[in-house]
Amino acid sequence: MAKAPRMPGTECLAAFGRQVDLEEALRRDPSGFVEAVRYAPDVPRPLAEAVIAVGGEWIGLLARNFDALAENPDLRRRLAGTGHPLVARAVFENIWGAWLPAELRLLLAAADPADAGWKPRLARIRALTKTRSKDEHERCDAVTVLRATVVAPFPQLVRTALAAPDTLDRAEQLRGLLSLYTHGGSVALRAAVADPEIAHELRRHDGAELAARALADPDGGPEALRDAVATAEGTPGGLTESYVDPWNRLDWPALMAAHADRPLASGLIEGLLTREDCPPEAFASLGAAHPEPLRILEQLRHRPAPAALLEVIRPSGMGMGLDILLATLDRSLGRTVTGDDLLHVVRPASLVLEAAQGVRDPAQRQGREWERFGSRLADLVAESLGADIAAWRMLRSMLKEYPGSVADLVKEAATRTVRERTEHREDGSGSDRSGDDGPPSWPDGRAGVPSLTGPWMVLKKERAAFVALLNAAATPVQRELLRHVDDETASDLLALGEWRPDWTAWARAGEPGGRERVLIARHQMCRQVVVRDQMATGLPSRPLPADAAAELARLDDPAINAALIYQPNLPRDLRDAVLAGVPLGPGAKPGGRLPLSAELRGELLSEPTRWEHLLPVFGTGDTRLTAQCLASGWAERSPTLQLRMLLGLWERNGPELLDREHRRWLPKSVDDDVRSLVTELLSKQDADAALERLRAATTEGESTRGLLTRFRTSGSDLNIIRAEGFELDWEQLYDAFQRGRLDPGRAHELASDDQCLVHLRDRPWVRLNRAQRKAVDALNQGQSPATVLANNPLPARGRGDAGWITEALALTPLTPVDVIRHARPAVAALRAVALEGVVRQELESLVRKHLTGQPAGWALACRLLPDFPGTLPELLSTIASAVVAEPH
Repeated sequence: MAKAPRMPGTECLAAFGRQVDLEEALRRDPSGFVEAVRYAPDVPRPLAEAVIAVGGEWIGLLARNFDALAENPDLRRRLAGTGHPLVARAVFENIWGAWLPAELRLLLAAADPADAGWKPRLARIRALTKTRSKDEHERCDAVTVLRATVVAPFPQLVRTALAAPDTLDRAEQLRGLLSLYTHGGSVALRAAVADPEIAHELRRHDGAELAARALADPDGGPEALRDAVATAEGTPGGLTESYVDPWNRLDWPALMAAHADRPLASGLIEGLLTREDCPPEAFASLGAAHPEPLRILEQLRHRPAPAALLEVIRPSGMGMGLDILLATLDRSLGRTVTGDDLLHVVRPASLVLEAAQGVRDPAQRQGREWERFGSRLADLVAESLGADIAAWRMLRSMLKEYPGSVADLVKEAATRTVRERTEHREDGSGSDRSGDDGPPSWPDGRAGVPSLTGPWMVLKKERAAFVALLNAAATPVQRELLRHVDDETASDLLALGEWRPDWTAWARAGEPGGRERVLIARHQMCRQVVVRDQMATGLPSRPLPADAAAELARLDDPAINAALIYQPNLPRDLRDAVLAGVPLGPGAKPGGRLPLSAELRGELLSEPTRWEHLLPVFGTGDTRLTAQCLASGWAERSPTLQLRMLLGLWERNGPELLDREHRRWLPKSVDDDVRSLVTELLSKQDADAALERLRAATTEGESTRGLLTRFRTSGSDLNIIRAEGFELDWEQLYDAFQRGRLDPGRAHELASDDQCLVHLRDRPWVRLNRAQRKAVDALNQGQSPATVLANNPLPARGRGDAGWITEALALTPLTPVDVIRHARPAVAALRAVALEGVVRQELESLVRKHLTGQPAGWALACRLLPDFPGTLPELLSTIASAVVAEPH
C-alpha cells in the first residue's frame, strides 16, 4: 500500500465520535478509515478502541502506524494487551525503540497459543533471540526480546530464554518456570529442568529448588512457585502484566500499603508511575524506592511529571543533568509543577537555579511559572539574606553540594551564617574574618575581567546558579555585593545577568575604565551560552537597551566605547561617532578625537582574530588595525565594509592619508564603484562636503535597503552579514518579504533572530498574494469572516497558501472558530487552525449534532471530506440529510 499523505482528515472528527458508531462504520466501509488508522500521527482514542473492537486487519494497520505509536504509550500498551499476532508482526519484524520491555511482555503474555497467526511470529522471535550480530543495538534488541519471552504461553520459546547464559534475573527466571508449568504442565517443566543448559542457569538462583517442589507436590508446589514469582516481581496479589496494563483498574491504597510493607520491584515501579491513573501521593514513595529514578523521567517523556517525583530525584555521578530537568519542566511547568514547586520542592537547588537562565515569555504557561518563581525567590532572598555579605558568601560556598530545594538552601545559608557568627563572637575571632588577613576571599573566586574578544562566556553549574540568586537580589544589595565579589562573579552579574536601569547610574559614578562601568557596557554583548547535554546552546539575546547604550556613549570613556562598538542597540548616529572617536559628552571639544581602547586594539592585533570581533571595527580609522582588517580579506566580500573602512580613515586621519597612500587603502580588490567615488571625493576642493557625501554613501550602504541588496549579492551567513553593521528596520524587511524582494530562505533566517521576535512578535512570515492581502484588509475593515472566507477558499491539498489564515488570526478580528465555521473546503479548515480549546468545543458540538448514532454518516464523511468544496458545517449537514437516522 502506498504511503498516504499525513494530513488531518476524518480522524480529527473521529476524536468526538462514539465508539459504537465508529465500530459499525469500520465494518460497513472498510476503505473509509484506512488512511487515518494507518498514517494519522495522532489516532484518537474512540477510533483506536473501535479498531481494537473490530479486530482483524484493522489491528494490523494500527500496529504499523509508527508515528502514532511512538508518542502514545497508552495506545502501545492497549495494542499489546490484545495479544494479536498482527501486532506481533509489526513489533518483531522491525524492532524499534518505541516499544518498551514491559509492553513486549504484555504482548507476549496476552498471546493465544491456539491462534495460528502466531506461528510465523514465533519463528521471527526465535531468530531475533539467537542473533549473533556484531551490531550492539541488534544484540540489545535480542536480549530485550529474550527477557520478555519468559511470560509467553509458548513453552519452547520460554525454554530458549531460560537457557540463555547470564541473561535473566531471578524474577524473570522464576516467571519463566511458572509460564512453563501454566502452559505446558509438569511435562514441560520436567523437560526444562532436565536440560543441562537450563539446569546450569537455574543454579544461579533458587529456580531448581522451586521447580522440583512444583513437580513433587502438585497441590502446594505450583502455589509456592506463584508466590515466589509475586515476591520476586513485587506484585502483591497479581502479576506484572496486570499492573502495567492501563485498562486494568488498580486498588491504589492496597497497592501502596503492600509497597510500604515490602518495596515493589524497580521494573514494576516504572510501569506503575507511567500509568495515567497513578495518584500524586504514590509518586514520592514509589520514586524514592526506585534505584534509577531518572529512568522514570524518561518513561514520562510523553506527559508532565508530577512535582512529587522531582522531589525524590537526587543527582549522582550520572544523575539528572540540566538538559533532563529542562525537558521535564518544559512539559510539566504550569501543569503538574508550579513556580512554588520550583522554589520549595524540586531539587537540587543548584540545578533549578541553573535552569532559571534565559528569557521566558510570561504569556506562556512555563513563563508564568518561572516569573512566579523569580518573584518568590526575590522575597525569600530579601527576607533571609538582605545585604549580609557573610550570608551571601556562605550561600555561594554551599551551592555545589547542597542537595535540598532552593528555599531550603537560602534559609540554611542564613542559619549557618548566624551560627558561625555566634561561634566566632564567643571565641573572640570576629564575625566575618578569617584570621588576621582581612575578610575571606570569595568562594571559587577568579581575578581579572574576561577578555572583550575572548571566547563566548559560558555560564554553567554553580556560576549560573549564583547569577540567578544575584538576579533576585535588590539593586542596592547587588551594589554592595559588587564591592566584595571577585571579577568573574561581577562579570557574570553585569555582563550576563538581568538588566537593571539603575546600573547606568553606577557607570556614571565610576572611574574611567573602572570594572563596573566596563562590564555594564558589555551587557549581553554577545549571545549568552549555556552547556546542555554536553553541547553549547545559545540563550535568547538581551542586549544593552538603546537608551542605556546612548547614556554610556556620552561618558567618553574609551574602555566603554570598546564594548559599545559591539552593542547592536546603540543608535546609528552614536555608533558612527563611537567608531570615529568623536567625543559626545557635554565638555567635548569640536574636532577632538578619543583614542581607541588600547586593550581592544591589542586584542584585535593579536592573531588570530575572529570575524565577529573584526568586522564591527572596520570603521575605527586606526591605521594599523585597519591594515589588518584589509589584509583579512573580509573587505573584498562587501562594498559596504569598504565604505565604512575608508570613512573611518578619513574621519580620524583626514583626507590627506587616503590621498597620500592611495594604493595602500584603495587596492585593486576594492569595488570599482567604491574606488571611483572615493577618488572623486578626494579631488574635491570642499573637503567637508566631500566627507558628508562619503558619510551619506556609507549610511545608505548600511541601511535596510543596502542590506536587501547585500542579500541578493551574497550567500554569506546572516550573522556575518549582520556583523558588518547594517541597520535592521524590521517593518521594512517584512514589507520587502511580502513584496517578493526578500528571499524566503533569508526571511526564515531573520524570523529566528531574537530581535525579530521582539519587533515582529505577532507577525508570521507568510508571503501573501494580492487577494490574500485584500482579505486581511477586509477583515480589518469590518467585513464579516463568513464573507471574506467564502470569497477566499483555502487550498484543498497540502498547506499551500493557507498560511494567510495565520496572519489573519494574528492581526485581524478573525477567530479559529470562524475558520471552522466558514472556511472552505472543509478539509482545509481542519488543517488551518489548532484543534484545541474553543475549536475543540465547536467540533464536538458539530459531530454530536450530525453524526451521533449515524454509522452510515461516518462512512459517508470518509468518502466526502477529501473533496467536499463547502464548509465543515455544510458537509456535516449534507451527510445528516443523506442518511437515515439509526436507533441509538
